[in-house]
Amino acid sequence: MSRNSIHSNLGLPTLNTAFPLFKNTNQPLSTFPLWGKLFDQVMPDPLSNTGEKLAIANQLLSQIRKSQIENIVSETIEGEDGDEDQKQKLTAQFNAEIKQVLNVLHDGYRDYPLLDTVMVINEKGDAVYQLIRRPASGQIAVTDWINFSIHKTTFDNVKREKLKVYNTIENQCGFPIDTLFTNSDYAYAMGKVLKDIFGFGIESKMPKGINYYEETYKLENGCGHICVGGQNDTILVMINGLGCTLGNYGWEDDLHAWLRLFAHRPKITRIDLAHDDFESDNISIHWAKEQFDLGGYKSGGRPPKFNIIGDYWTPDGSGSTAYIGTRKSSKYARIYEKGKQFGQTDSKWMRAEVEYKAKNCYIPLDAMLNASQHFVAAYPCFHALDYSQQPVKLEVIKKTAKIVWDKAISITQHQFGKYIAAIRDFYQDDSIVLDILTHEVDEYPKRLEPFYLDYSNSMPPSAMPA
Repeated sequence: MSRNSIHSNLGLPTLNTAFPLFKNTNQPLSTFPLWGKLFDQVMPDPLSNTGEKLAIANQLLSQIRKSQIENIVSETIEGEDGDEDQKQKLTAQFNAEIKQVLNVLHDGYRDYPLLDTVMVINEKGDAVYQLIRRPASGQIAVTDWINFSIHKTTFDNVKREKLKVYNTIENQCGFPIDTLFTNSDYAYAMGKVLKDIFGFGIESKMPKGINYYEETYKLENGCGHICVGGQNDTILVMINGLGCTLGNYGWEDDLHAWLRLFAHRPKITRIDLAHDDFESDNISIHWAKEQFDLGGYKSGGRPPKFNIIGDYWTPDGSGSTAYIGTRKSSKYARIYEKGKQFGQTDSKWMRAEVEYKAKNCYIPLDAMLNASQHFVAAYPCFHALDYSQQPVKLEVIKKTAKIVWDKAISITQHQFGKYIAAIRDFYQDDSIVLDILTHEVDEYPKRLEPFYLDYSNSMPPSAMPA
């Protein structure tokens, strides 16, 4: 059976269906002449750019590898005489195609055009570059963490209203009433703003301050912190991944508007952008390493450091993480096996995260509105995700909950299953067993707490019935 007919029987996409950007081509998607033709068609298109070509090449590389496996499996099933020779020929042909695609990807990364650097002056008077962005075809990434700071004068109106009652004290006794508006007042004023924007406010004050601030307040449901006191009279707000997920629908627009219109000297100090790939269709640890070898993380100057930690070299199901850059740099990325991190040893769920910090760069407030564009701009190889789509929030929550719940049941069965069986056999009443084994107060393991929260306000509003 010919390779082309095998492609047809297996239902592999043609160029028209895989890349609707290109028309008038009905050939099967896995031959180098076709790949070369694809690039010939891209070149004269004035709307095309190098990122678009890199995205298509990466997509095609995935399709070729998939086709290679399916063709070899098909040859094995047929079991014809000489099938080993045929499989070797197919393997050699596909490997040759893959090598040529990799070579052109390498050249594409090498010649990747750098954007003009826009320099701005930060609050210290130093010149730093502004975070760049590149076109993205859709919602590829979401904001998964954000830290921002504002100046205390943002709440001068709140301060004035509270201190009006104390004016007579200052006039009669000379007592400095400014001291009556404390760090706690600033924190709770900020907490009210967060309650309106995100839907959660302050839960409690922590024993000690963090990040060199005098006082720190924990947000509800473990969604982040507010830090205040010192640090040039600034207030630092830290919203973690859970907070970004649990926050009211459209919090990015509301926070952006509040910072632009009401906050004094607002500054994003950190923002994390994330992309999820549930089936490893586009990214994997092997893909991450291959992109490093091809120069896919180089954006001018020396390439960033690259390291893999975990079971990549000796797989045991615990998962691996590829790190690009260093924690001290302004840009730091992680590509890791998210499902395995939660304990599902056979999970295909991958996640790519880019962490930007305002050390040697300026992060514009618009970054929270353009997560996908800033994510793609992180590294040339991230254009491989340009035709993918970030799963909707509900799907991420559901998948996380299922994996963590299944793991919780597995741990309970493995560690306590025999004890529970013995106790159940003794009492012959499941309600008694449950009363004995559970606390009187409803408390849940910390890992399960996020899945008992109400996410309804974080979802898009449903359509009104006609």
